[in-house]
Amino acid sequence: MSTSQSGLQMVGTCHRCGGELAAHAVTDESGLFCPHCGAPQILLPEYMRPEPVPEPLAVTPTTGTIPPPLPQAIDWRNALICGGAVALVAAVLTVLGVISSFASLINFVWVVSGGVATVAVYQKRRPDALMNGRVGARIGLTAGLMLIVAIGLALATSGVVARFGLHRMASFDAQVAESVQTMQVQMQASMEEQKQSRDVQEKVIGMVNSPEVRAGIAVVYLGLLGAIVVLLGMGGGAFAGMLGARRQGVRRLL
Repeated sequence: MSTSQSGLQMVGTCHRCGGELAAHAVTDESGLFCPHCGAPQILLPEYMRPEPVPEPLAVTPTTGTIPPPLPQAIDWRNALICGGAVALVAAVLTVLGVISSFASLINFVWVVSGGVATVAVYQKRRPDALMNGRVGARIGLTAGLMLIVAIGLALATSGVVARFGLHRMASFDAQVAESVQTMQVQMQASMEEQKQSRDVQEKVIGMVNSPEVRAGIAVVYLGLLGAIVVLLGMGGGAFAGMLGARRQGVRRLL
């Protein structure tokens, strides 16, 4: 038999004869049997009764237009283009800095702000791209690496041109010689304090004067410069990314 929603009544048809069953209270013993054929009826407990099937929710009509995809974290193609443009400007200023102190000053400012400039150009090209401090730091890191590569190539090229073409490396050679001389004096004083033999002192001083050591010193200086440029690029990129995220939030509110 079928049951009603109430736990005290049984309403439906008999499972044997199909006759209609009147509503009876559970305490009424006549309600436990069919009044037509006398077949016993089963009263299910509340927890065993089937739950009503919920009605389907009304579907909100749509225009059928596919929503736009979420922006990627970084558009690396545009990021590399922006970083390459900033690095190219730095390379040109590095070459000009060999013959002009003013260009050297501008190049210093440009390299320090390279991460900020790269993120700014990137946002100019992709105003709707995702931007925050983390994205800006990654773009700034890429810009810093590209900057140090461009500066290294520019320094090597300008050095060759200045030495063999313009013959203007005398001042640079004098600065390098002065730095090496200062290093020799310091090392010799340290070895004398340690009471090193004269032969050891001469070998160390001769090694410092060798071209290999001078090249190694130049590589170390370039490595330190690269680390500084990369850190400045990351910091500037993160700062510009946070500012860009704030501007995007304001633009969405408007």
